[in-house]
Amino acid sequence: MRKLTQEALDAAFTQLYEETYDAVLRYIVCHCASPSDIGDLVQNTYLGLYQRMRRAGETVRNPHHYVMRIARNELNHHYGATRMMRSCLPVFSPHDREENFEAIERELLETEADPDDCVLCDEIWEYLSRGDLLTFRIFILYFSQDVGLKEIAQMLHVNENTVKSRLYRTLKKLEAIFQWQEVAEHETKKSISSGD
Repeated sequence: MRKLTQEALDAAFTQLYEETYDAVLRYIVCHCASPSDIGDLVQNTYLGLYQRMRRAGETVRNPHHYVMRIARNELNHHYGATRMMRSCLPVFSPHDREENFEAIERELLETEADPDDCVLCDEIWEYLSRGDLLTFRIFILYFSQDVGLKEIAQMLHVNENTVKSRLYRTLKKLEAIFQWQEVAEHETKKSISSGD
């Protein structure tokens, strides 16, 4: 460990955040009991890391392991050790997807978000978070973290066919719900413009 200036400490924290964010998010998604807790748990994990680095004024020896330990401790603190032991799931992926994630992230930052797309994403998130937790986890890992179906099945200790059926069944439900909403909005606009 070496003492760092505040600027160097901030740079080290930022680099560590970028290197570990995907693994921490996957870990928390696989272990959380409620989708609404994910943001707080990730935030508290990195807040704990930053406070530790700032208090010590130095970097940690094995930063990836240390961040995952903070995430585990944060989950234990949030849910309690007994509850966590009942739903313990492995998190690490054998494939490194950081380059892929960074390319997608750059592309997203370069494009301007359509307000309608943001509303649709919020509605889909709300729908998924009200459903069962396994389906929510599958969606987050598949669409947000770009994890394959076979790997998701291994991570969540379920059959690959279960992952596929939940994913495709829910996609069909979402498609039906949001197509119906588009039709209803179109009919409403049509009736307003015709004076009905």
